[in-house]
Amino acid sequence: MADLVFDLSLSQGAFALNAAAEIPLNGVTAITGPSGSGKTTLLKALAGLEPNVTGRISFGDEIWQAPGVFCAAKDRSIGFVFQEGRLFSHLSVADNIAYGARRNGVPEAKVQTIADALCIADKMARRPRTLSGGEARRVALARALASDPQLLILDEPLAGLDVNAASELIPYLSKTALTAGCPVLYVSNSRDEITQIADRELVLTAGCVTGWASALPVLKGQIVASEGGVLRITLGSHEFSLTGHGEIGDDYVIPLMPGRVLVSRQDPGESTGIAVIPAEIEDLSQKAMLTCAGQRVSVALDDEGRLWGMRVRAGDQLWISLLHPTLG
Repeated sequence: MADLVFDLSLSQGAFALNAAAEIPLNGVTAITGPSGSGKTTLLKALAGLEPNVTGRISFGDEIWQAPGVFCAAKDRSIGFVFQEGRLFSHLSVADNIAYGARRNGVPEAKVQTIADALCIADKMARRPRTLSGGEARRVALARALASDPQLLILDEPLAGLDVNAASELIPYLSKTALTAGCPVLYVSNSRDEITQIADRELVLTAGCVTGWASALPVLKGQIVASEGGVLRITLGSHEFSLTGHGEIGDDYVIPLMPGRVLVSRQDPGESTGIAVIPAEIEDLSQKAMLTCAGQRVSVALDDEGRLWGMRVRAGDQLWISLLHPTLG
């Protein structure tokens, strides 16, 4: 499968970008790292918006940048959603979305499909200033998708939103990734966003790519009811409620990570968690392989070979209390 391949250098005062990687052209790739590590700078360089960057970029069979070669941003067919959304304040929602679509000859039917998927079809006549923060981000996503990009870049699309607005927008980001029909690069500092949305995670530190992060272990439930900001989730034979947003039939991803689970050797009965799920350890090698709610999950052990702080053996029966997820 074709990749997005880059090897780039850029100096800006005390900051230097020296980043190289090969990213599969499918699914959602999260780009993470500490503040100031160069995540946004890398995105802008890949999009052709950093004129002083040097090096090489290829997108599949296309050469976007090389010595003597520079493909302008407008010719890279990238949909870019910035942190601020950057909607045209003098245009209606419909005209904002249609801006890129008309330029690229995207049929009106596809634009309508995008608007429906992001639940903004009833807001087409409004101006950006009348929208909530979450609604404005959905319009920015729709505008990027309507340009029919071959690569979608989302630079902290939930930045600046309160917890409720951010939580409401996450399901739409997941739909955006599916609706796009193209690879997505996603920058975020939120573990919840990354767990819910990303297929893989590339780590950037001090302007350098330091490698691929190990995938977080997750369980996948399904939304069976959604009303008033409360979801009803089924997970195997278990069913529970939690606050959040989504549509009936959608998957709901539950991360298994320190701070999100409590583990015990005996059934704790009722707990402060949203559910208590029995699990069995199938195998212990470099990781623990668990069978939990009918799903097989691989969980990394700590440096002392413990699972979430507990010493375990193959065949052990455990009970995992799932704690209520929060954004952060």
